[in-house]
Amino acid sequence: MSLGPYIVRLSVDAVSTLNCMLDPFLYVLWFKECKLELLKMFSFLGKSVKEKAKILQNEVFDIVP
Repeated sequence: MSLGPYIVRLSVDAVSTLNCMLDPFLYVLWFKECKLELLKMFSFLGKSVKEKAKILQNEVFDIVP
């Protein structure tokens, strides 16, 4: 049984779309640098977010106070 070109193309499109939707979440969960940038972007929300960003920045860049 062979798959038609329409089914193959539809499968490739579905996998590509799923990949495009999952990549941003994986980057944020996996890379601390991405999480740090998100925290810095949302630091206007409050002091606790700024403090978390500062702690993560020290951890990411290995800054010793």
